[in-house]
Amino acid sequence: VLAKESYFDHYNLDRDEVYQSLIAADPHITSRAWIQSSNPALESLMGVANSAVDLAQTAAERMSADARQQVLYQSVLGMMAVLIGFLGLFTIGRNVIGPIVKLTLAMRELAAGNTEVEIPTTIRQDEFGAMAEAVEVFKRAAIENARLLRDEQDRLAAKTNSEKQAAAAELAQAFDAKIGNLGQVLKAAARE
Repeated sequence: VLAKESYFDHYNLDRDEVYQSLIAADPHITSRAWIQSSNPALESLMGVANSAVDLAQTAAERMSADARQQVLYQSVLGMMAVLIGFLGLFTIGRNVIGPIVKLTLAMRELAAGNTEVEIPTTIRQDEFGAMAEAVEVFKRAAIENARLLRDEQDRLAAKTNSEKQAAAAELAQAFDAKIGNLGQVLKAAARE
Protein backbone atom coordinates (compact mmCIF):
# COMPACT_ATOMS: atom_id res chain seq x y z
CA VAL A 1 0.00 0.00 0.00
CA LEU A 2 2.88 2.35 0.86
CA ALA A 3 4.47 1.66 -2.53
CA LYS A 4 1.19 2.35 -4.27
CA GLU A 5 0.78 5.68 -2.48
CA SER A 6 4.45 6.63 -2.91
CA TYR A 7 4.91 5.65 -6.46
CA PHE A 8 1.65 5.43 -8.26
CA ASP A 9 -0.12 8.29 -6.51
CA HIS A 10 2.53 10.87 -5.57
CA TYR A 11 5.34 9.98 -7.96
CA ASN A 12 3.09 9.91 -11.02
CA LEU A 13 1.63 13.30 -10.08
CA ASP A 14 5.10 14.75 -9.51
CA ARG A 15 6.37 13.32 -12.77
CA ASP A 16 3.46 14.70 -14.73
CA GLU A 17 4.07 18.11 -13.16
CA VAL A 18 7.78 18.00 -14.15
CA TYR A 19 6.86 17.03 -17.71
CA GLN A 20 4.43 19.92 -18.00
CA SER A 21 6.96 22.42 -16.64
CA LEU A 22 9.57 21.16 -19.09
CA ILE A 23 7.13 21.44 -21.96
CA ALA A 24 6.30 24.96 -20.82
CA ALA A 25 10.05 25.70 -20.66
CA ASP A 26 9.71 26.75 -17.07
CA PRO A 27 11.45 24.06 -15.00
CA HIS A 28 10.79 24.86 -11.38
CA ILE A 29 12.62 21.74 -10.08
CA THR A 30 16.27 20.89 -10.49
CA SER A 31 17.52 17.45 -11.41
CA ARG A 32 18.99 17.01 -7.94
CA ALA A 33 15.67 17.90 -6.34
CA TRP A 34 13.89 15.56 -8.74
CA ILE A 35 16.22 12.66 -7.81
CA GLN A 36 15.78 13.34 -4.11
CA SER A 37 12.01 13.47 -4.38
CA SER A 38 11.67 10.47 -6.73
CA ASN A 39 14.13 8.11 -5.04
CA PRO A 40 11.94 7.33 -2.00
CA ALA A 41 9.07 6.40 -4.31
CA LEU A 42 11.35 4.21 -6.42
CA GLU A 43 12.83 2.69 -3.26
CA SER A 44 9.35 1.80 -2.03
CA LEU A 45 8.73 0.14 -5.40
CA MET A 46 12.06 -1.70 -5.07
CA GLY A 47 10.97 -2.72 -1.58
CA VAL A 48 7.93 -4.40 -3.11
CA ALA A 49 10.16 -6.22 -5.59
CA ASN A 50 12.58 -7.22 -2.82
CA SER A 51 9.68 -8.43 -0.67
CA ALA A 52 8.42 -10.47 -3.61
CA VAL A 53 11.89 -11.94 -4.13
CA ASP A 54 12.16 -12.70 -0.38
CA LEU A 55 8.75 -14.38 -0.40
CA ALA A 56 9.65 -16.35 -3.52
CA GLN A 57 12.96 -17.41 -1.97
CA THR A 58 11.22 -18.47 1.25
CA ALA A 59 8.65 -20.42 -0.76
CA ALA A 60 11.41 -22.02 -2.85
CA GLU A 61 13.35 -22.99 0.29
CA ARG A 62 10.20 -24.47 1.80
CA MET A 63 9.45 -26.36 -1.42
CA SER A 64 13.06 -27.57 -1.54
CA ALA A 65 12.84 -28.80 2.04
CA ASP A 66 9.53 -30.52 1.25
CA ALA A 67 11.09 -32.10 -1.85
CA ARG A 68 14.09 -33.33 0.16
CA GLN A 69 11.71 -34.76 2.75
CA GLN A 70 9.67 -36.47 0.01
CA VAL A 71 12.84 -37.91 -1.52
CA LEU A 72 13.82 -39.23 1.89
CA TYR A 73 10.38 -40.76 2.43
CA GLN A 74 10.38 -42.27 -1.05
CA SER A 75 13.90 -43.65 -0.50
CA VAL A 76 12.86 -45.22 2.79
CA LEU A 77 9.76 -46.71 1.16
CA GLY A 78 11.86 -48.00 -1.73
CA MET A 79 14.35 -49.60 0.64
CA MET A 80 11.52 -51.16 2.60
CA ALA A 81 10.02 -52.53 -0.62
CA VAL A 82 13.38 -54.02 -1.63
CA LEU A 83 13.82 -55.50 1.85
CA ILE A 84 10.31 -56.98 1.77
CA GLY A 85 11.06 -58.37 -1.70
CA PHE A 86 14.28 -60.03 -0.53
CA LEU A 87 12.52 -61.36 2.56
CA GLY A 88 9.78 -62.76 0.33
CA LEU A 89 12.33 -64.40 -1.96
CA PHE A 90 14.12 -65.90 1.04
CA THR A 91 10.86 -67.22 2.44
CA ILE A 92 9.79 -68.67 -0.90
CA GLY A 93 13.20 -70.25 -1.34
CA ARG A 94 13.13 -71.78 2.12
CA ASN A 95 9.49 -72.85 2.26
CA VAL A 96 8.72 -73.66 -1.38
CA ILE A 97 11.77 -74.16 -3.57
CA GLY A 98 13.84 -76.01 -0.94
CA PRO A 99 11.22 -78.68 -0.25
CA ILE A 100 10.56 -79.12 -3.98
CA VAL A 101 14.28 -79.65 -4.66
CA LYS A 102 14.59 -82.12 -1.75
CA LEU A 103 11.51 -84.05 -2.87
CA THR A 104 12.77 -84.11 -6.46
CA LEU A 105 16.15 -85.51 -5.36
CA ALA A 106 14.41 -88.17 -3.26
CA MET A 107 12.19 -89.13 -6.22
CA ARG A 108 15.26 -89.47 -8.48
CA GLU A 109 16.96 -91.71 -5.91
CA LEU A 110 13.80 -93.81 -5.64
CA ALA A 111 13.54 -94.05 -9.44
CA ALA A 112 17.18 -95.22 -9.52
CA GLY A 113 16.20 -98.08 -7.22
CA ASN A 114 17.39 -96.74 -3.87
CA THR A 115 14.52 -97.69 -1.58
CA GLU A 116 16.53 -96.64 1.48
CA VAL A 117 16.12 -92.94 0.59
CA GLU A 118 14.23 -90.85 3.15
CA ILE A 119 11.26 -88.96 1.73
CA PRO A 120 11.34 -85.37 3.10
CA THR A 121 8.41 -83.18 4.18
CA THR A 122 6.00 -86.04 4.87
CA ILE A 123 4.96 -84.38 8.14
CA ARG A 124 3.78 -81.17 6.47
CA GLN A 125 0.03 -80.64 6.34
CA ASP A 126 0.03 -78.78 3.00
CA GLU A 127 0.40 -79.69 -0.67
CA PHE A 128 4.07 -80.55 -0.20
CA GLY A 129 3.15 -83.00 2.55
CA ALA A 130 0.53 -84.57 0.25
CA MET A 131 3.09 -84.93 -2.56
CA ALA A 132 5.61 -86.43 -0.15
CA GLU A 133 3.00 -88.92 1.07
CA ALA A 134 2.32 -89.93 -2.54
CA VAL A 135 6.06 -90.48 -3.09
CA GLU A 136 6.15 -92.48 0.15
CA VAL A 137 3.39 -94.72 -1.28
CA PHE A 138 5.54 -95.26 -4.38
CA LYS A 139 8.51 -96.07 -2.13
CA ARG A 140 6.52 -98.68 -0.18
CA ALA A 141 5.25 -100.14 -3.47
CA ALA A 142 8.84 -100.30 -4.79
CA ILE A 143 9.96 -102.04 -1.59
CA GLU A 144 7.07 -104.53 -1.87
CA ASN A 145 7.80 -105.14 -5.56
CA ALA A 146 11.47 -105.75 -4.75
CA ARG A 147 10.47 -108.20 -1.99
CA LEU A 148 8.07 -110.03 -4.34
CA LEU A 149 10.76 -110.18 -7.02
CA ARG A 150 13.28 -111.63 -4.52
CA ASP A 151 10.71 -114.21 -3.37
CA GLU A 152 9.98 -115.21 -6.97
CA GLN A 153 13.70 -115.43 -7.75
CA ASP A 154 14.27 -117.53 -4.61
CA ARG A 155 11.33 -119.80 -5.56
CA LEU A 156 12.65 -120.19 -9.11
CA ALA A 157 16.16 -120.84 -7.82
CA ALA A 158 14.86 -123.45 -5.38
CA LYS A 159 12.75 -125.05 -8.14
CA THR A 160 15.72 -125.04 -10.49
CA ASN A 161 17.95 -126.58 -7.80
CA SER A 162 15.40 -129.28 -7.00
CA GLU A 163 14.90 -129.99 -10.71
CA LYS A 164 18.66 -130.22 -11.18
CA GLN A 165 18.96 -132.55 -8.18
CA ALA A 166 16.08 -134.71 -9.46
CA ALA A 167 17.61 -134.81 -12.95
CA ALA A 168 21.01 -135.70 -11.49
CA ALA A 169 19.47 -138.43 -9.33
CA GLU A 170 17.55 -139.79 -12.31
CA LEU A 171 20.69 -139.70 -14.43
CA ALA A 172 22.61 -141.44 -11.66
CA GLN A 173 19.93 -144.14 -11.40
CA ALA A 174 19.91 -144.61 -15.14
CA PHE A 175 23.70 -144.80 -15.14
CA ASP A 176 23.68 -147.29 -12.26
CA ALA A 177 21.05 -149.36 -14.03
CA LYS A 178 23.03 -149.42 -17.30
CA ILE A 179 26.28 -150.17 -15.49
CA GLY A 180 24.48 -152.89 -13.53
CA ASN A 181 23.07 -154.36 -16.76
CA LEU A 182 26.47 -154.10 -18.44
CA GLY A 183 28.04 -155.85 -15.47
CA GLN A 184 25.53 -158.70 -15.72
CA VAL A 185 26.05 -158.99 -19.47
CA LEU A 186 29.83 -159.12 -18.93
CA LYS A 187 29.43 -161.73 -16.19
CA ALA A 188 27.24 -163.80 -18.41
CA ALA A 189 29.65 -163.40 -21.33
CA ALA A 190 32.54 -164.35 -19.10
CA ARG A 191 30.77 -167.51 -18.06
CA GLU A 192 30.18 -168.61 -21.47
